[in-house]
Amino acid sequence: TRFALGTLSGASASASGPDVSLEDAPLVDRWILTRLHRTVHTVEDAIAGYRFSALADALYDFAWRDYCDWYLEAVKPTVSKDPRQCQVLLSMTDALLRLLHPVMPFVSETLWPHVSACGPRGLDGLILADSEVLATASWPDIACRVDDADADERFGQVQALVSEIRTLRGERNVNPRRSIKLFLPPGAAALVEEAGGVVEVLCGAGELAPSSEAPDDAVAIAFQGEEVLLGGLMDGAERDKERSRLEKVCEQKRKQVGGFEGRLGNPNYVQKAKPELVEETRRLLEQAKADLEAAEAALARLG
Repeated sequence: TRFALGTLSGASASASGPDVSLEDAPLVDRWILTRLHRTVHTVEDAIAGYRFSALADALYDFAWRDYCDWYLEAVKPTVSKDPRQCQVLLSMTDALLRLLHPVMPFVSETLWPHVSACGPRGLDGLILADSEVLATASWPDIACRVDDADADERFGQVQALVSEIRTLRGERNVNPRRSIKLFLPPGAAALVEEAGGVVEVLCGAGELAPSSEAPDDAVAIAFQGEEVLLGGLMDGAERDKERSRLEKVCEQKRKQVGGFEGRLGNPNYVQKAKPELVEETRRLLEQAKADLEAAEAALARLG
């Protein structure tokens, strides 16, 4: 909340108004609204069933993982210059306080007047009626039409890519402030462009380039059947370490391929399992094969 208020105080927070549409908004804004919609339903179902541990889990997941870990970090570079994004930030903070109030009444009530003072909150499909005190404020009124399954899937892919790169940086003890360069194949490049700078910010990437321009010492990760290459991570002394890592990846992917092929080669499984489950197994097999091919190519390039 301190970050949100500090950001909003230096921008026209409600310049777009509470009826602003997110139809063509950045991916991260459409994703967080979708996550809010699903969290509201999860929380309501948990309350109705007196499942308070499920309630706490849902609130924690949305507040800590979605809102703090991903959303706030993703919008930091752009929100102060985008009135519509400011309105999303204000509305998400307001909605989060309303959801948390039943289990954190004193903290949320203390923060409420500061958020309320920022002006009208809400978006097209999300009504956040004002109230003098949070204890009597209405629950977020969010329409089902705001649920964007495509945005949720695409941002999930962004999260997967960011996590892969962060893991690799961590394994190599790369200084968090050190900027790296990403060499992207077509599919990953389209995803990064759609994310609108989120990947660069969360991965510490200073430059982007086609994978065809990658130097020989670039480190590869397999991502959705393609090879994403990272520059600026490895020096000559680390080549053996990278070769060992790629050999382990190849071994893991070969085991996955063997497991899926064995399952599909079993007539009982193919004939008796649900068709959608068999189809999912085929999809996973093709994905594992593509990842194996990418890892083997990276290994071959190291020599």
